[in-house]
Amino acid sequence: MIRLFHYHQPKIGNSESEYEDAFSYDEERGLFAMADGSSESVFSNEWARSLVETFVQGRYDMKIDDMVETAVGLWRSKLPWDNMKWFVKNKIARGSMSTFLGLEIAGHEFRSVAVGDTCLFIVSSEGLKSFPVKNASEFGNTPKLIWTGNPLLRTRRSIRWANYMEGKISENDILIMATDSLAHWILKNIEHRPWRALMDHADDEHDFISDLINSGHMKNDDVTFAIISLK
Repeated sequence: MIRLFHYHQPKIGNSESEYEDAFSYDEERGLFAMADGSSESVFSNEWARSLVETFVQGRYDMKIDDMVETAVGLWRSKLPWDNMKWFVKNKIARGSMSTFLGLEIAGHEFRSVAVGDTCLFIVSSEGLKSFPVKNASEFGNTPKLIWTGNPLLRTRRSIRWANYMEGKISENDILIMATDSLAHWILKNIEHRPWRALMDHADDEHDFISDLINSGHMKNDDVTFAIISLK
């Protein structure tokens, strides 16, 4: 049986409507997806949501180009074309961008696909494995992103930089999905077993995360994470 705990909060100072991460899941099918929309592009929150919903609702067998093609159609259907101002149309011609992390669990095996710096951590008796970012020093301001393409011309490029990982997990292992600010904090604090702190604060995550941000230990950004286990 898959057990799931997930949490999110917008960047401090922003409202829920300005939150640009997204998370979707189907525990029965063992499908989980997380994305972080880029604040540099318009409607990136809708793009992040379209990516995770498409992955979880479909069967793409980790064929990310096929999944993105469907997600682009969903994203376009959500845009307010009738009320769109001309300057918004000018911006939307550049498309929207987002990181993406997809995870499929079947029995004691898992597969994952990632573009950008939204991370998967596997915590086992052997320690912690991180995917796709391995070290805290790898985080930067220019992660790889999935682009919608130009919605006016309906053009987009295929994805050349997807990362893939698969393996086996036991009932004692823990899987953590996290967007960049929390993933960076986890990798910086591996020796302190930071995943324990996340689980210990399940009843007051907002205060715990806000304290980390206000004390300068974590970047002020949207925060989204999920903790998954098999028992």
